[in-house]
Amino acid sequence: MRAIWILLTIATLGLVAACLPTEAPLRIGTNVWPGYEPFYLARQLGHYKDQDIRLIELPSSTDVMNALRLEQLEGAALTLDEVITLSAEGLDLVVVMVCDISNGADVVMARPEITSLVDLRGKHIAAETTAVGALMLDSLLKAANLSASDVKIEYLPLPDHEDAYLRNDIDAMVTFEPYSSKLADVGAQVLFDSSQISGQIVDVLVFNRQLVNNQDKRIGSVIDGYFKARKLVIEHDSHAFTVVNQRLRLPPEQLPKVYSQLIFPSPEENRRQLSGEHSYLSRTANELAELMSRQHLISRKPELSRFTTDQFISVTK
Repeated sequence: MRAIWILLTIATLGLVAACLPTEAPLRIGTNVWPGYEPFYLARQLGHYKDQDIRLIELPSSTDVMNALRLEQLEGAALTLDEVITLSAEGLDLVVVMVCDISNGADVVMARPEITSLVDLRGKHIAAETTAVGALMLDSLLKAANLSASDVKIEYLPLPDHEDAYLRNDIDAMVTFEPYSSKLADVGAQVLFDSSQISGQIVDVLVFNRQLVNNQDKRIGSVIDGYFKARKLVIEHDSHAFTVVNQRLRLPPEQLPKVYSQLIFPSPEENRRQLSGEHSYLSRTANELAELMSRQHLISRKPELSRFTTDQFISVTK
């Protein structure tokens, strides 16, 4: 009788355990961008094994933003301006890591006969309706001593630039990899790049504030894995380049150049940029939000004082 009671107790406990809620998966969205590839390399290397960390590749950053709006993701890799856009809409996101800083990776490309910035006067320039597009255009026009009325701006998604260029509908475009390599193949040349405004185009990892406040340990695991994989990319490890190029699909010989156009902040530099209620990155974000507001890219300027945290960055990595 005692044995039967023990068996019944074990069976009951098993049923109760089966009914207990399990930890929800940590879903992180990205689009294809060289600076996000260390996440996927870290997954391939097993750094996220058995932690239910799910990397979700989406066709564009717009799709990533929409998935966050619909609460289909807990986190995402986005440009700083995209995070500001979502914050202005009321999403409560926290930057937990600076992935990369564009230092030549974002470019303005033009027809080969356009050899100087002043040659852009009266020309059709394509750009996305994002703050990165606005920032690159604003910087380009200032460098050329032109105003917005001196050119004809066409707002087009990046995948449409090549066809528009081949149809002679546009003369120049704001773009980045892998699209810039495709444009180079059909004759376009780089006229201006983000190294001339270094530090202003930043890619970051964000999570919703609830997860951050709960100090979800998986966030630290995601970041640690990224830094381990990033080291291999910076060292131009051949296996690492093979893995990242499964998504980038660029000529392999171009990868060293592509990654030379990105700055990957170290854990120590991340700490410097993210620490404090009014962190360095928060101040950068405030300046960018001012530009976005002037360009009517956001309807209101969001509160960005508790916008970042360095609590998940381990400087020993």
